[in-house]
Amino acid sequence: MAESDSRVRILEAAVREFSRVGCAGARVDTIAREAGVNKQLIYHYFGDKNGLYEAVTTAVLADRPVPIFQSRTEFADHFAHSCEELGRREVWTRLLMYEALEYTGGPVVAEERRKAFVGQVVRGVEKGQEAGIVDRCFAVRFLLLALTGAMMIPFLLPQLARLLTGLCPDDPEFKRQWTSTLFELARRLGTPAAKVDEPIS
Repeated sequence: MAESDSRVRILEAAVREFSRVGCAGARVDTIAREAGVNKQLIYHYFGDKNGLYEAVTTAVLADRPVPIFQSRTEFADHFAHSCEELGRREVWTRLLMYEALEYTGGPVVAEERRKAFVGQVVRGVEKGQEAGIVDRCFAVRFLLLALTGAMMIPFLLPQLARLLTGLCPDDPEFKRQWTSTLFELARRLGTPAAKVDEPIS
């Protein structure tokens, strides 16, 4: 087995294990068995379970482009597509949920690397404010927290989604209406004097 292939297998198995039981409950033996490798290989690549968890939490950011918004529609599309991705990758949502349950305050795992990516998104929205795509009345980081929270709520609290809408988050009709709702919310965050469907040049 090539080194790159074995690393991928380990990371995929680790995502499943961490999303099932969290970092505290995860076992290296289980991850090694599911990946089809000797557990010593995990220690060789990642040092220990915490090192593996850090690799898992940052892997999702590796292939994400820095968003650049040229219009309110592009800004809205970014959050609508991010919501669709969350719906497809439920293991990542569960992983974040377990991380939240185990979080006791202070720095989070791989904080600097994850903050670096968040900072890129923040700068993209700040540029959008300068161009009139996003209303300047919003504090960008808190706006992003609100939009991210809105994206994740149905997947973190599926019972609430059913109580309010009568649909479960994995229902195609729920996904269609929820994505459309997020799109319209984000699209209407432009400057009050501007038309919501007018691109910013």
